[in-house]
Amino acid sequence: MVKIVFLLEGRASEAGEINKSLLTFGRVINSLVEHSGHFHYRDNRLTRLMGDSLGGKTKTCIIATVSPSAHCIEETSTTLDYAHRAKNI
Repeated sequence: MVKIVFLLEGRASEAGEINKSLLTFGRVINSLVEHSGHFHYRDNRLTRLMGDSLGGKTKTCIIATVSPSAHCIEETSTTLDYAHRAKNI
């Protein structure tokens, strides 16, 4: 039982880090789309890694994976909004 709880806590921690990375990435995308002066590239490992690949004269491909299932409609809608914003960089 202890091992299962530890594994679940580890996955929750990992999911939290992934969500934090995606949130920061979303902020960078918004900053680039709005042409604001400050981009949060250094706020996260993911955005530091991708900093040179976003904006300017670079071309970046972002693949948005969505589901036709009705129980995934909220996440699909959010993903499509995210991809639409990224398209406007």
